[in-house]
Amino acid sequence: MTIDQIYYYMNLLAQSYEKGDYVPIGCVLIYKDNFIIKWNGPTIDHCELLAIKTGLNLGWDLRQCTIIVSCEPCSMCLTALCLVKIKTIIFGCYNKVFGALGGNFNLLNINQNLYKPYILGGFMEEYWSDLLEKFFKNLRN
Repeated sequence: MTIDQIYYYMNLLAQSYEKGDYVPIGCVLIYKDNFIIKWNGPTIDHCELLAIKTGLNLGWDLRQCTIIVSCEPCSMCLTALCLVKIKTIIFGCYNKVFGALGGNFNLLNINQNLYKPYILGGFMEEYWSDLLEKFFKNLRN
């Protein structure tokens, strides 16, 4: 995947967020020339889990998929992505509270038995970090 393609999907996420009132954490699951966009919605399901379920229901080989997430995956989502052997994880901002790829801790360094996908973190980090900060600040006011 090229940098231009990553920017394309990250911008697709950004445009999709502007249409909703939910937490700005979303993902794009990419398989060949197909993609799925999922957002954390009003339920406790995380976007990564929703994307995995949808991809599996479509018969996608998740070992050949890339997932692009606006915010660093939590330990639950990272474990699920490793269990389905996702090929690549690309994320925007780090999550200092729940992040499992270096924002809070690195689960892949702790659990040596987990499958290790290719990771690219901090992509458009400032944009996603500012968006999340503004969202939660407005929520508290």
